[in-house]
Amino acid sequence: MSQSFISGIYSSLTQTDSKTANQSLAEQVRSKARLVKSYIRSYRWAREKKESFHDVQHYCLFVGHARSGGSLLGALVDAHPNAVIADEVDIFPYLEAGFEREQVFHILLERSQHQAKQGRSKAGRETQHSFFVSGQWQGRYETLQVIGNRKAGISTQHLRQNPNSYNQLRRLLGGKINLKVIFSVRNPFDTVSTMNIRSGRDIVNGIDAYFSNCETIEVLRRSLPSTDFLAVRHETLLANPANELRQICQFLALPALPDYIEACSSILYRAPSRSRNKVNWSPELVETVKTRIGQFEFLQGYSFED
Repeated sequence: MSQSFISGIYSSLTQTDSKTANQSLAEQVRSKARLVKSYIRSYRWAREKKESFHDVQHYCLFVGHARSGGSLLGALVDAHPNAVIADEVDIFPYLEAGFEREQVFHILLERSQHQAKQGRSKAGRETQHSFFVSGQWQGRYETLQVIGNRKAGISTQHLRQNPNSYNQLRRLLGGKINLKVIFSVRNPFDTVSTMNIRSGRDIVNGIDAYFSNCETIEVLRRSLPSTDFLAVRHETLLANPANELRQICQFLALPALPDYIEACSSILYRAPSRSRNKVNWSPELVETVKTRIGQFEFLQGYSFED
């Protein structure tokens, strides 16, 4: 094993952050053991297949909030023949532990392949949603030009708690691979309501968490050139998928293939769930959210009534 990996594992075992503070020592040790296993497996693969990621031009990092349509959006990008996007993968522990670039890429590719075999499904509160695009390329690729991960809420928290995380990822990618950021955004009232419905999260706590993430995303947005940051509204994607998919393809320098766009559009429901109608919102909390929406350009136009 490399010295950087050994140092990274030791450092992560001796440091306490908001995530590990609530874990028992046994849970932390099991987590590090999984990292060691992933390191050995990916190290061996990266040495045997060095040229597998030779054509990668862009890394796609999803930021935002849980319950905002990010899983769907990531699955649609993963269906492109020149892209691989792994869902529910937090890459930052791999960076902190000293994994090399090709190792991280292998982990993402392997996860995408596994998720495709499982039908790219996502568990809801009462149902299982499938974001599998029939006849397209989820879990495989023709020419791999874009690779990335989607764990939007956790990634945003990493960026807030450790602002150096972004630069850490840039260093891992090196000078030849661009870092592209996609922000999947949904009406704040629906996102916070879904948090409450799915996990029982208190509405007030959910509001604070939502806008804390927005503050981190705004700092990131201002620090990046406009060519490297794209906000995609969940509602707009559902209403006009072809236009939104073409915009995403342009952002990632991917060909907007007609059969790909048609196939992706065919799996989309046409209207987002109005989760806000399933939760008891007091007039005071509605006004609080309206006021805080006004602080962010990327949230303009959202309201409780729309």
